[in-house]
Amino acid sequence: MIPRLKLTNFYLILTVIFYPLSLYSSEGVLKKVGIKFSGGIVNLNGGDINTLSNFWNKYFSGYEKYGKVEGNIKELHYGGEGEFEISYSLKRNFDIGFSGGVLRAQNSSLVKAYHGLGTEDYTIGEFKPSISVIPVKFSANYQIPIFSKSSLYLKGGIGYYFAKMDFRRKTEHFMGRYPSGGQRNDRAKDREIGFHGGIGLAYNIKKKIDFVIEVEGRTVKFDNLSSKHTWENWSEGSHWKYQIEGILYYVDFKPYGLAWEDILPEKYSKLFNGRKAILDLSGFSIKGGIKIKL
Repeated sequence: MIPRLKLTNFYLILTVIFYPLSLYSSEGVLKKVGIKFSGGIVNLNGGDINTLSNFWNKYFSGYEKYGKVEGNIKELHYGGEGEFEISYSLKRNFDIGFSGGVLRAQNSSLVKAYHGLGTEDYTIGEFKPSISVIPVKFSANYQIPIFSKSSLYLKGGIGYYFAKMDFRRKTEHFMGRYPSGGQRNDRAKDREIGFHGGIGLAYNIKKKIDFVIEVEGRTVKFDNLSSKHTWENWSEGSHWKYQIEGILYYVDFKPYGLAWEDILPEKYSKLFNGRKAILDLSGFSIKGGIKIKL
């Protein structure tokens, strides 16, 4: 109910903004329309994906007291973004735009910890997060001419973000004849309203065609991640696997007296010290592209 209400409110805002444009003649409107294609790199906070990666690094570093550790778990902070925007000029230096795009970020890490010097007993940790987001955004842009062919522009606005997360983490212990281990895999999704703002530079390279480069900051957090969670364990020839659906929580517990942290469905938050897991995409983008004025 809450996500639907958020989406309805977002559409109402866009209707109020764009409805007056429909009152103009189609010929007059087209003369003020611009189309922009852009893409670039993305920096993001990562939220509890990186909270968990830091815990894993701390956990595996404990093996250095007895043996050696090879590799480490990398935090997820960078990705790529592509965007398409349609803008409409309200005044000479002021326009509004409606855009859509795709933001992706992923990485893969492997760490190997030996249980002691001169032994072949070891533990492997594998960490594979992947994020895919579709942002639908409204922006207001104010241009400041600086040279005959160049102008700076300031932008800001609101967006509705549809996020999907695939997150696999795996541990395997090789001690003696039989390996043992476990794997957690989440396929989660959520949607949320966010805000953005930034600064850009437009340079006219041909009549009605500009090259643009911009830096844009964003703030958006997902804290209602609905997931299909797969939990799989194996030990000494036995194997079990099951799935459970629910809102993801970040939990802190002590199996067999050992400190452990994980991201698990809501059911387990009642057993362990848990809070709602957060996927934080706040950060910035650096993009370049082409804007065509009709």
